[in-house]
Amino acid sequence: MDMLASFSATDFFPYVGWIIDVLTGFNNRLEKSFNDFDGLYQRVIDEHLDPDREKPEFEDVRYPTWHTREQNW
Repeated sequence: MDMLASFSATDFFPYVGWIIDVLTGFNNRLEKSFNDFDGLYQRVIDEHLDPDREKPEFEDVRYPTWHTREQNW
């Protein structure tokens, strides 16, 4: 949420704004947020692809719709 309220100088001053972003630490905070979300998404994908994981009672919201559509074709 911190990044949503932040000011990115590059958005307003395309040619020189990156200098202000580097000096204010905006680029470092952006990179940290990206890495945090990347790690979260990677864990979710790895858990979903793990063949040894415990199968939940209901796998996916879209599965029944797709399954029904495939049977009708």
